[in-house]
Amino acid sequence: MNGFAVYLPMISAVFGTACMFILLIILLIRYFATALFPKSICAEKLGKACPISEPVSWKRAFIYAGVWFSISRLFIFIVTAVYASVHNQLSDYITRLYQYWAKWDAPHYIGLIKNWYVNEGDPRFHIVFFPMYPLVCRILMPLLFENPNLCAMLVSNVCGYMTGVVLYQFTSLEHPEATARRATRFFFLNPLSFFLSIPYTESLFLLLTIGAIYLAKRRKYIWALLFGAMCAGTRLMGIVVAIPIFYTMLLNDQEVGALEPKRVIVRFLSCFAVLLGAVAYLLLNWRVTGNPFQFLIYQEQHWYQTPGSLWNTFDYIVRYAISEDRLTAMGLWLPTIVAIYGAILLIALQMRKINAGDAAYAWAYMYMTIVPTWLISGPRYVSGLYALYPMLANAAHKKWTDITISLLFAAGLAFMSCMFVFTSNVY
Repeated sequence: MNGFAVYLPMISAVFGTACMFILLIILLIRYFATALFPKSICAEKLGKACPISEPVSWKRAFIYAGVWFSISRLFIFIVTAVYASVHNQLSDYITRLYQYWAKWDAPHYIGLIKNWYVNEGDPRFHIVFFPMYPLVCRILMPLLFENPNLCAMLVSNVCGYMTGVVLYQFTSLEHPEATARRATRFFFLNPLSFFLSIPYTESLFLLLTIGAIYLAKRRKYIWALLFGAMCAGTRLMGIVVAIPIFYTMLLNDQEVGALEPKRVIVRFLSCFAVLLGAVAYLLLNWRVTGNPFQFLIYQEQHWYQTPGSLWNTFDYIVRYAISEDRLTAMGLWLPTIVAIYGAILLIALQMRKINAGDAAYAWAYMYMTIVPTWLISGPRYVSGLYALYPMLANAAHKKWTDITISLLFAAGLAFMSCMFVFTSNVY
């Protein structure tokens, strides 16, 4: 690095950390003001709570999500096939399609589906992967010819499609149906949406997350907490789904009168049920290795992953983008910068216009995404933030904005799909 580029990592660290801190203060105030003191000045100034309406037709949600799920999957296949053809790899790509897509973490999940968790050899390191996804696949194994690959692909694709359906319904509770359609389309066209169809946890995690909050908004709290616990058993970030569930409970209680402190405490304590998914994971660690926190040791020693800081991450993602070779920068670090700063900007622009519980969840989720010391899966993690899609759809109410975002997402999906399949820089 030379010239002005030397200062870019420092500028990124200062600016990114400051943005996250300012957002935290504003979102915390809005969250508690609208949930506990809806008639206060703060609630009026920072945006009122979004009213919850009746869901739209499930039939329309299934059809619309099905159309865009199919279009996006076909688009991914055509783009990657064209790329393979241009590089004289089409025959090999078609005959070994699964091998091209089931890479990086996918074989680890397949191993867990086949053999579950063990404490010997290289597979012992796979204890760092949460159990809900391989567990669901293992349950289906007897029905699918004991084929772990088929189970994984089926679970990912069905959950990916169903996530679009529930997202449509979820968004329509607080926004016009046109916004729900845009959110669903953006979800399936987002540049990392191919992860919804391969052996990764993204599909199941998103379905459980949106499902939990949707159920809370429909006042089905026991089911919401159960889905939340399963979400926390899918990925560590699942624990923060308790934030919008608690907020939704308080909003629903406001409709029947003033909130009583006792009721607020009961609601708060009930949300700890979400942590049961993470507790089950710790028990799994203890059962397999004898140490409930063994996954942290393996994450640091084998996967080079430890908790870091906002400052450090905002610094190194820019530093690596400048200093790494062009292919690595284009496939890994530049998409990470765009994804993280794009999400932060969207949260800042939409925080007064969307549900305060969703906005608070978005901040907490982004914090957990940003702090690791080796963030090579940043864009994938950001794409798993459900709140981004209603926010983006709400911001794209003008036709030209809608078309522009759709085209940019499609271009990004084409680029990242080819990078994932044919290079080694997308994780």
